[in-house]
Order: sequence, then structure tokens, then C-alpha cells
Amino acid sequence: GNTGGNGGGVYLYSNAKYYIYENTKIIGNTARSKGGGIFVGYTPTKPENVILSINDNNFELKNNKAANGGGLYLNKGLFFTLKGKFLNNQATTGSGGGMYIEANGQTTLNNCVISGNTAAKNGAGIYSQGPLTTSSGVEVKENVAGSHGGGLFMSSTSSLTLNNSTPVTENTATSYGGGIYLAGTLNVSGNATINKNTAGSGGGLYVDTTGVLTINSCTINENTAKSAGGGIYTTTSSTFTMNNGAQINSNLAKNNNGSIGGGAYFGGTALINGGEISNNYADFRGGGVYAAKTLVLTGSASINKNQSREDGGGVYVFNSTAYIGTNGSNYEGTKTAFT
Repeated sequence: GNTGGNGGGVYLYSNAKYYIYENTKIIGNTARSKGGGIFVGYTPTKPENVILSINDNNFELKNNKAANGGGLYLNKGLFFTLKGKFLNNQATTGSGGGMYIEANGQTTLNNCVISGNTAAKNGAGIYSQGPLTTSSGVEVKENVAGSHGGGLFMSSTSSLTLNNSTPVTENTATSYGGGIYLAGTLNVSGNATINKNTAGSGGGLYVDTTGVLTINSCTINENTAKSAGGGIYTTTSSTFTMNNGAQINSNLAKNNNGSIGGGAYFGGTALINGGEISNNYADFRGGGVYAAKTLVLTGSASINKNQSREDGGGVYVFNSTAYIGTNGSNYEGTKTAFT
């Protein structure tokens, strides 16, 4: 492999144009700072003059290393559509094992697999500070972060749209957000799945103070948190909305009989307009939901067949307000509805 300061394999800057076709592989390169495989810079006055065009579904960016952006580092002001496989890359001391997106322009993933990447800090699969959209054929799986965001870490300046059946699966974070750590805005729809992820809190998703999360036709299932929020954890100032077609099911908050919020821990405002929260388990309180601020249940929302070892099999409301709304919000099969 090759070695450099930035861009161990490839460095693009100032009117550079790099087109990738037909089974290209960039493997085993090292950057001391940014972009082990590829570093993409920009000209401040004309950022669009730098082009990275990946047109190969079989492209591989693999086994590359850098302090930040082990596989790929995208600098500010750029617009990209990325394809191919980003595999087993490493952010050795920082963030963004598979890719680090500093860009404030739009980045779109299409027919893209982000798998087996690691980061010493945040965003083992992807660390993003800008707008990111997944299109068809995208998978984010089996990535491991030393701190937050095993699959994806989305900063306060970012936005993320998950759609077209995008799976975020089997990712791990030591602290927060096994699948996704969100401080920006996230819309989940199009049968996206967030499942089998693991973290200290927020096994599937962790929504930080500035985060805004909306889930529509998606499934959040079989995630695990050691402390709180097996499926989802939201913090005090965050906002969460769940609509018809969304499911939070079969998640666990489990660690030595002290964990809370098997399906979800809502530290901020949570509006449940529809969907189902079912078959979740907490080994202390709040099998389905643990609410710590404001919980509004309305429409056709259903909370059923959840369990807790102690209190609040369906919902546990602590020092907060719960509004049980209109049009048939439903609780059934719970060990304890309220405590």
C-alpha cells in the first residue's frame, strides 16, 4: 500500500477530476491525517470543479487507514453520488472509519455497502457533517465505533434521509447509538430497517440534544442497549415523531437488572401518531417505553406485548407528562400498563 499525509491512495484537489469504472480497487493505503484511501479537497471559490465520480457498483475501497476518514474523506462544498463497497477501513485515532463527510453539499449513496469498518471515536461506517441521502441498494452493517455511532454519526449540521429499504444492521458503539447517533435531522421511510445493533444507550438510534427524528414506514427491531433505550434513546431537547407504518419491536434494554426503556427511552418530547411498539423488554422499568419528559399517544398508536422485570411493562412515566390521545390508542398484553 501507499502512504501519505492526506490521501494515502489518492489525493484530489483544485480542478481534479477522477472517474472510476469497471472493478477498480483501492486497497491497503495509509494516510497520517485524512483519507486513507481517497482524500477529496476543494477550491473555496469553485468547489464544484473537483469531481469524484464512482460509476462502478463493484468498486472497492478496502483495508485503508487514516486518523480520520479511513476509507474516504470528503472536504467541504462538494456534491457526490457514491457507489461500491467500503470495507474494513479504519479511523485509527479519530472518526469516520468508512468515510468522513465534511461536505456541506449533498452526498447520495446508491448501490453502496459500508461494512466492517472501525473508528477509534465516532461514526465507524460514516461520519457526516452535511446532508446525506441513501438511495437503492445501500447497506450499513457490521461497523464498530469506540464511542458513538457504530453505523452512522450525524453531527448537528447534518441531515439524513434513509429510504428504499436501507438496512442499518449489526453495528456496535461502545457508548451511544449502535446503529445511528443523531444530532441533526433524520427522516426514516421506505421500509428502511434498523436492527440488531448494540450500544450502551440507544441500541438502534441515539438522538442527541439538537436532534429531530421522524420515522414512517420503517422497522426498528432486535437492537440492544446495556443502559437505556434498546431501540431508541432521545435526550431532553430532542424531538421524536412516529407515524403509521413504523414499528419498534423486539428490542432489549438489558444489563444486570438496571436497564430502562426496552423499546424506547424518551428524554425529550415524543409524539406517537401511529405505528406499533411491541414485544420489547427492559430488565428494570419501561418494557415498551420509558418517558421522562412529554409523551403524546394519539391516532392508531399501539403498545402491546411488552415486558419489564419491575414496573411499567407497557409505559413507565417518570417525572413527566403523558397524554393518552384520541381515536383508539391501544395497550394490550402488557405486564404493567402504568406504574
